[in-house]
Amino acid sequence: MEKRCIVTIAVGKVYYLKLAENLLRSFILWNQQNDLHFLLVTDNTDYFSQYTGLPKIHIKVISLDESDRSFTSKFKLFEHVIAEENIFIDADCLVYKQLDFVFDVFKGKNFSAIGSNISTGNFFCDVKTMMEKFSIPAMPKFVGCIYYFKNNPIAQSVFQKASEFKNDYDALGFVRLAGKENEEPLLAVAMALNNETLVPNDGTIKCDLMYYKKVRSNVLRGYTFATAPVLEITGGEAIPSEANPAILHFNDAFTDHYQYKAEVFRLDHAAYNRTVLEFLVRILFTIPNTSKLAAKNILRPLYHYIWGYRDVRKNKRRN
Repeated sequence: MEKRCIVTIAVGKVYYLKLAENLLRSFILWNQQNDLHFLLVTDNTDYFSQYTGLPKIHIKVISLDESDRSFTSKFKLFEHVIAEENIFIDADCLVYKQLDFVFDVFKGKNFSAIGSNISTGNFFCDVKTMMEKFSIPAMPKFVGCIYYFKNNPIAQSVFQKASEFKNDYDALGFVRLAGKENEEPLLAVAMALNNETLVPNDGTIKCDLMYYKKVRSNVLRGYTFATAPVLEITGGEAIPSEANPAILHFNDAFTDHYQYKAEVFRLDHAAYNRTVLEFLVRILFTIPNTSKLAAKNILRPLYHYIWGYRDVRKNKRRN
């Protein structure tokens, strides 16, 4: 068994497989010199055939029924792990630095995530109701793009307990996300019942783009900077005012934004002269999209006055 491993899961549409491939490529870019392994669990190993046999890269097949093809597919990961210590990274993330230090941050934990405890409000459930129902002192609140877990009975218990809660999801009072069971509140309650605690978000490990108004990055330079947090949408989760994380989480629809597409373009053309490459990024992505955004902001009131409001655009990740 390996010592430490990064883990992700990619199932279903090619859209998700491509996200996982981009995560894998960013991991390889920054973690070739350390001892970390990478495990990709997927229902389509053929898509990742070019990575089979690469040093420290492991591709394993997973079989899921339709009810597991959603957020709770993560519950199946424990059955496939190959290392003593594991860090799950969601497929819609990119890696910008060596990740050795992340394991050190989670030292002493059996199962953990990055976030903070809350005792009021909502976390895909009424928090106070869940605290009373399960006799827990607080509710761990986090975005489930990063999970740390050991290959031990306590971590296994967290996964098993969360999976049991899924069977009674609606009856227990949990709220669905895009019509599906969301793994985050289930794992949160399971963590609390197993006396497992969170790691506070200090901005060094990960950043969820939805929480910040301004995020700049360059995957080839290992540069990330996030500022101007949108505190009204954090739901009580404590986040730093600035972040320089090793991992950016392009959650929700951010993988369709020009910033993510620019990062993928950089990964695709990493062999280019960096000056030429950045010129192309600016011409192909930055200028057109910032100009488009500026024009939208100027013309939006007139558009709404003449044509009214458009229907909400479908999210590829949820439709």
